[in-house]
Amino acid sequence: MKRLEALDILRGLAIIGTLGTNIWLFSSFGDTSVLFGNGEEFWKTANGILQAFVLFLVNGKFLGMLTLLFGAGLELKRKRALKRGERWPGLYLWSCFLLLIEGYVHYLLVMEYDILMSYAITAIIVSFVVTKSDRTVKRVMISTGSLHFLMVVSVFLLTLLSPALSDEVNLNLYRDGSWIDQVMYRFDSFWIYRSESIFIIPLNVFLFLLGRKLLCLGVFAFDESGRRWRKKLLKIGIGALPFNFLLIVQGELFMFSVRYLFAPLLSLGYISLVIMLYEKKKNRFFFKRLSEIGRTALSCYILQNILSSYIFYGWGLGLGDRDNAFLTVSVLIIISCLLSLFSNVWLRFFPRGPFESWWRWLSYLPTKKTN
Repeated sequence: MKRLEALDILRGLAIIGTLGTNIWLFSSFGDTSVLFGNGEEFWKTANGILQAFVLFLVNGKFLGMLTLLFGAGLELKRKRALKRGERWPGLYLWSCFLLLIEGYVHYLLVMEYDILMSYAITAIIVSFVVTKSDRTVKRVMISTGSLHFLMVVSVFLLTLLSPALSDEVNLNLYRDGSWIDQVMYRFDSFWIYRSESIFIIPLNVFLFLLGRKLLCLGVFAFDESGRRWRKKLLKIGIGALPFNFLLIVQGELFMFSVRYLFAPLLSLGYISLVIMLYEKKKNRFFFKRLSEIGRTALSCYILQNILSSYIFYGWGLGLGDRDNAFLTVSVLIIISCLLSLFSNVWLRFFPRGPFESWWRWLSYLPTKKTN
């Protein structure tokens, strides 16, 4: 099956967008409160305004987009497998296991807020769900969506009724500790840092299945049907926009509600808007670079986190913990440009990214052994 150019473009944008969120975690040495505001009047300083503006645009939105695209990608893989006469999920489960291992290694060596492990578990669940009837798939979507909604509401009520709990961040570890010290810290704190990955599994299942549904409806296709659906999704995104402002008004209170309820809805609007802009056939250079990043998404995701940790942590350049939004945004732009350059040059010589090639080889390794 031919690659869908819209998926590559959106995937590339989602990779840059997740960097736009994660970069603040690196620059603040893992202090998650930076994503939701710390109670200060941000509008009084240019630094605060810039930070609030960037995080309003990216926080949760591109994570939701990436999750939707992962679900669409799962459906494409399923269709390719069935077209080749292969069993499903079959070999795909081996790929999920590889993703789980990759996620753990990435968590341990690079970043404690890695999302790959959660995606791996979700993919295993969804790979079996999609083999069922449409009615069963719909029931699973309703069940997981409802469960996630109740979980977010429960967290909101606990936040409302209980005093704010701030994460204890070991600043000295990231400022003065070695890379090995940080690896050992992540190893010892595994379940603490994996709690979010477990919490969002119902949401991931819902978004995976929704992404699959969007693909089947033709949302990513450049035809009249796709355009009609994109207009509907854009209205949903616009409707969710005011609720995302709650993050700016009172981030600490509404942090879970915005990031895990309203941001994914806005992601639907982002998807529609990006494809609409691409269809105007302007800024082709920009979209081409996004497409290249999307084709090397896994490699760029890993590379951006390695670069960010080296730039901000003490074992590298040590530029973190400076409360300087302009510095953080500058690093975001620099790394994004480096990712674009890397993907452009690499794809001139190879059909896929380095980690993608390695992944493909490992994914088909069981079939090579049996043959």
